[in-house]
Amino acid sequence: MGALGLAVLASLLGGVWVFGRAAHAAKPPAAAAAWGAAALTVLIGLTLTAGVFMEFRQRSQEALERRFQSVALERSQAIVEEFKGGLRELDAVRRFYNISGGVSRSAFHQFVAPILEYHQFQALEWIPRVAREQRADVEAAARQDGLAGFQFTERDSEGRLVPAGERDEYFPVYYLEPYAGNEAALGYSPDSLHPSRGAALLQAWDSGQLALTERYVLVQESDRRFSVLAFAPVYHGGEAPRDAEERRQRLKGFVLGVFRISDVIASVFAYHPSAGLVMEVSDLSAPLERQPLYTWNPSRPDAEPVVGHPPLRYRQDFAMANRVWRIEARPTAAFIADNTDRSYRWMPAGGALLTFLAALYLFTVISQRRRAEQLVAARTAELRESEQLFRSIFEKGGDGALLIDDGRFIDCNERVLTLFGATSREQVVAFRPADLSPKRQPDGRSSIEKARELTAAALQEGDQRFEWLHRRFGGAEFWVEVQLTAIPWHGRRILYAACRDISQRKRAEEALRESEERLRTLHEAASSGMVIHENGLILECNQSLADMAGWPVGRLVGMNCLLLFAPEWRELVKQYLVDDATKAYEAEGLREDGSVYPLEIRSKNSAYQGRSVRVTEFRDITEQRRAEERQRLATAVFETVRESIVVTDAANNIVAVNPAFSALSGYAEAEVLGQNPRLLKSERQSESDYAAMWQAVATKGLWQGEFWNRRKDGGLYLVLATINQVWNAAGELTYYISIATDITEQKQAEQRIEHLAYYDALTDLPNRTLLAQRAELALALAARRDEELALLFLDLDRFKEVNDSLGHAEGDTLLVQVATRLKSLLRNSDTVCRLGGDEFVLLLPDAGRDGAPKVADKILAAFREPFTVAGHSLRVTVSVGAALYPHDGITFDDLLKNADTALYRAKQEGRNTQVSYAREMNVAAFERLVLESELRKAIECGQLVAYFQPKVYLSDGRLAGAEALVRWLHPERGLISPGFFIPVAEASGLIVALGDWMLEAVCRQLAAWREAGFPPLTVAVNLAARHFRDLECVGRIQNLLAAHDLPPQALELELTESTLLDGGARTTETLLALQHLGIGLAIDDFGTGYSSLGYLKRLPITALKIDQSFVRDLVTDTDDRVLAATIVNLSHSLGLGVVAEGVETEEQRRILLEQGCDFAQGYLFGPPVPAERFVGWFGGDTVRPQPVGEAAPGVRPASG
Repeated sequence: MGALGLAVLASLLGGVWVFGRAAHAAKPPAAAAAWGAAALTVLIGLTLTAGVFMEFRQRSQEALERRFQSVALERSQAIVEEFKGGLRELDAVRRFYNISGGVSRSAFHQFVAPILEYHQFQALEWIPRVAREQRADVEAAARQDGLAGFQFTERDSEGRLVPAGERDEYFPVYYLEPYAGNEAALGYSPDSLHPSRGAALLQAWDSGQLALTERYVLVQESDRRFSVLAFAPVYHGGEAPRDAEERRQRLKGFVLGVFRISDVIASVFAYHPSAGLVMEVSDLSAPLERQPLYTWNPSRPDAEPVVGHPPLRYRQDFAMANRVWRIEARPTAAFIADNTDRSYRWMPAGGALLTFLAALYLFTVISQRRRAEQLVAARTAELRESEQLFRSIFEKGGDGALLIDDGRFIDCNERVLTLFGATSREQVVAFRPADLSPKRQPDGRSSIEKARELTAAALQEGDQRFEWLHRRFGGAEFWVEVQLTAIPWHGRRILYAACRDISQRKRAEEALRESEERLRTLHEAASSGMVIHENGLILECNQSLADMAGWPVGRLVGMNCLLLFAPEWRELVKQYLVDDATKAYEAEGLREDGSVYPLEIRSKNSAYQGRSVRVTEFRDITEQRRAEERQRLATAVFETVRESIVVTDAANNIVAVNPAFSALSGYAEAEVLGQNPRLLKSERQSESDYAAMWQAVATKGLWQGEFWNRRKDGGLYLVLATINQVWNAAGELTYYISIATDITEQKQAEQRIEHLAYYDALTDLPNRTLLAQRAELALALAARRDEELALLFLDLDRFKEVNDSLGHAEGDTLLVQVATRLKSLLRNSDTVCRLGGDEFVLLLPDAGRDGAPKVADKILAAFREPFTVAGHSLRVTVSVGAALYPHDGITFDDLLKNADTALYRAKQEGRNTQVSYAREMNVAAFERLVLESELRKAIECGQLVAYFQPKVYLSDGRLAGAEALVRWLHPERGLISPGFFIPVAEASGLIVALGDWMLEAVCRQLAAWREAGFPPLTVAVNLAARHFRDLECVGRIQNLLAAHDLPPQALELELTESTLLDGGARTTETLLALQHLGIGLAIDDFGTGYSSLGYLKRLPITALKIDQSFVRDLVTDTDDRVLAATIVNLSHSLGLGVVAEGVETEEQRRILLEQGCDFAQGYLFGPPVPAERFVGWFGGDTVRPQPVGEAAPGVRPASG
């Protein structure tokens, strides 16, 4: 419609023009025709303009609405995604708890710290479920973690935090990140019936899903900003049970995320600006009065919702866990102003202008000719009058007037005659300007040349104004101001020269110039910046200001002086200028490079060139500020430094001390002023020490060292002090300054550290370092005196069982008692040393072949007396290995090594005995080293082979699985028994590499069987305790399964009871992670070691294996039958499978079957065989007979 309207308007205007031409041809009265045509044009033009305006305004409104909907959708989606991203991160924390089982405070911090960095959580918390009887233990554990004063809290009726009351269970905030700013929430445990928090907690508990609260004001918040709590339940055993009652029973706690609504939205708008929208977030699931959560208003003056504009609104509902939230958006006036196309507003003005121009054109065309005729007549009369007027002005003007043609004067007025002292025009006419001038002008240029250039410039470029020095006919020189103008004259151009005598003005200017030069000299010599300004604009300034501000003087002149100040100071400076203040004040100046500096400003009004201006002095006080800051810093350092500072005058009388001196010495400042520092003197320093100290100060100007002082209360303290001299500018000694640091505790710590370097921290016995030093001295004395010396190596028997049964604290108590007993048995010249663990070494000078065994027997006898530990009477035996100097070695290292070898033999001989070193013992040790080396090579070179022994169902003999056992086919020795090389592997650390090889071999074989089409099989592999303490064990097993494309159920790992007792928390974490992968865990040789039923309940065990020592005598030994039945019943009651090892007879199988045993393995069913022979089991359904030629039953080889 707009384009059509413009076309119609153009057509109509063309018609109006034609109408105007016709009207002119008919020659009606000029005024009537012109006004009629103009009125018709205005009516048509305004009508079309209104139509076009309405069309484009409607298009603008539609574009604004589309823009609003697009921006509102984008910002709403960003907010929704930020909230839902937070819920996903919260669910990740819950999964972390499900996978990890037990999470420490530090592990929680490490896991959630990255989440807090990238997501707008107010806090992330762990809220365990705590029963009434567990409360005290949980609070104590938190305080042991360093949270002093931790307790369960709740709010009383007045809203104050108080200790939580008694109830059956609590849900306290136990872990909290970040801690800073949220300290009040730690331990907060309101009742589960809490109106806001409790409802969401119970819903999450029962549903097993994330649940959100209504809007909520946090306990640590001091204002009324709303937050929302998100509860993520965590259950024992991992994922949430499907049954609601089971979820209530197995609830472990909640991972809680705290969303502060305002912070989340602010973080979104930090990357997606609100673009002038008012955003409202509400909770539709809440009662109406509690639905509003947060309203975002842009922080702009025009950010209020628009009034008087068609309403624009966007609304989006979305699910937040268990609740439905809504986001609403409304535009502000700023949004509408920024996004509305207002170009249509110019259309009325444009249309009206076009209409007016068309009407004016038509009106002008019609009436132009008659007016032109009238103007011609009037112009002719005016020209006559103008010529007469010009001649009168030329003659009577106050300035001299000359006409110049071709460089010569052709006419002049009366004023020119007066200026030049001429009596008639003829005296002037025909002269050139240079003829009536000195030979050269004041600028040194020739008058002829300069006059020629100026006349040429006036003719070619236009008017020329300049000053010129003329000479009268009487010879006197005078200054004129000349205006040269080119004018037409009888068909050519000549110059009209207006001359004004300015001699008096030039004399005044010269006097003013001399005065200004004097002032400028003073102005430029000033060190301060000087500015003359009017209404803030700089009229003049000196070079000092330019140097100070970094601007050239030329750019400063004409600049607003407020630009010389930092923006935040300009209003204050402006007010001082408006008030005409004369007092000095300070402000921050702004240099050209943007740097700021401190200024002192003084300003006053003054007269300048006939008007009132402001003269301002700028003084840079940077150095003054620095001096003041240095003074303040020196005072602050003096008052706050931890070192004691004493200042004395040249006579050594105290004139100042700092607070650290008073704190250290106990003397207040008032008590020591005027006193001599000798009041701190102690008897620990001699007079000669003090004399040497002051001698050094006098000769070198300073002294540094340590000395003892005495406090006011008489106590002594050691200081590290420095004493300096202070001299004034005249070279006179004015002060002494002493700076001292209390190093009393440091010295005591150094002494303690020195003691710890040579003594065992637990038993206070000499350690290996001190033993080596004493042994070297004793050996040197023995060599000089030709004497013998004995070294006894002691090790407590089965000390590990004490640690496992009673705990490490009681084990440490036993070691202290052992140390005390050993010291009581020896002479003062003997040395008893603790090497570490339960190992002790005795150094016995002068003890030979006869003396050493006697001391060893004395020790064995003393250890027959029980030790009392934690109320228990323990009988602990000891094994002793002895080496003698010089028979068994001449160095300490040789004696210690050989004594250790003898101790090893004592352990082999049954413990609780003494063995003296013999050379043949090294042969056995050497054989162990050779075997270790060959075993390492066997693992690397493929000399090991995996054998498989079937595991069957006792009920029908069907194949249920297999156990993998390692065999070593030595290229020279043949088949080596596992019982021979497994202990070597455990002692040397190769057991881990051996286990890794076994896992790789089993997985490779299982994959080969699977590819060959054999049915799936679970194979058990026995791993050593070290495997389960290895942090990378789980990862390696997971990678093996993935590499061979095997399910986790293809592997079962066997471990001993000692592994569970030795491993601690790291082993437990590994076992839980293996369970999470789906790998079965069985306890091998159950009942043969130290058994604790607690771990069967706590750890993820799937089966127990009855040791063959119980199975061997089942038929004849009633006790073994009872033990086997007990293990079967215990396993079934705990939901575990039972495997009997070493089944060799049909009677053993029958008894185990009657007792309810599930599985069995042994030579009755089949021996361990290579993989290629084991495949025969895949097609069988019953027990297979023992193949001919296999090893005799009764011996079960050790596993890898």
